[in-house]
Amino acid sequence: MIQHKSNPFGFRPATDSSNPPLKSSREGVRASLVQSRFSSGHGSDKTAAHLHGDFVDRYSLLLDRAVHRRFAPVDFTPSTVLSDLSEGLGQLRASARDVIELHGRVLERKLATASPDLQRAYLEEGHLLVLELMGRLLSYYRSACLS
Repeated sequence: MIQHKSNPFGFRPATDSSNPPLKSSREGVRASLVQSRFSSGHGSDKTAAHLHGDFVDRYSLLLDRAVHRRFAPVDFTPSTVLSDLSEGLGQLRASARDVIELHGRVLERKLATASPDLQRAYLEEGHLLVLELMGRLLSYYRSACLS
C-alpha cells in the first residue's frame, strides 16, 4: 500500500465503498447510536432519570476535584469515589458505552463554559478518570463472574 504524506497511516479514503463516510455532525452521530441501558434505565422512567442524574452529578464532582487538584494542592484521591461509581454502574449492568456516554455528557457540560486552559485540564484529567472507571467496572464484572 502506498502511503502519502496526507495519509501516513495507510487508511483508506472515506469514499471507498467498503468504508462508508462517517457522519460529521454531533447530532447525526448521536441519532445513529442505539439507546443504551444506562440512558434508558431499568425499572420506571423516574428511577432511571434519578439514577442517571445521580451518576452524572457524582462523576461531574469527581472531575471537578481532579482538575482542582491540578491547580491547588488538596488531599484528594479519586479511588474511593471511582470504586463506588463502578460498583453502582455494575449493579445496573452498565456497559463500556454507558461509561463513555456518562463521560461525554459531563465533559460536554464542563467544556461549554470553561476557559481554554480549564478545557484542556478537563480533557486531560477526564481521559485518566474514564480509563480508571472502565478498569474498575471491568474488575467489578470479573469478580462478579468468579464468585
